[in-house]
Amino acid sequence: MGYYFGNNYIQHNPWIGDGLTGTTGLFQGVAALAKAGHAVKYTKLRQVLAEGDFVLVTSEGLFGNQVTAYYDMMRVEHGKIAEHWDVLQPIPAREHWRNDNGKF
Repeated sequence: MGYYFGNNYIQHNPWIGDGLTGTTGLFQGVAALAKAGHAVKYTKLRQVLAEGDFVLVTSEGLFGNQVTAYYDMMRVEHGKIAEHWDVLQPIPAREHWRNDNGKF
């Protein structure tokens, strides 16, 4: 874990703690969600945008059985993730879209 996350890792998701301890809890939480039938799965990488110390990754996947858009923004410091923000948004079935633009 220390290879990817800095010692002073800051997490902005209210369900996950700061630091490496919080990150370990994240992986334990994801495993518990999977056991409960709500697996978190990334299936398509859509975009990677970077400027300065910030990287935004947009992807698509499943949260349980729901097609979901994932937005992860990270601040990188000394080559490691120092800070993380995320948003998950369900993507409705195509027949429920009110436009033809698509999510990405």
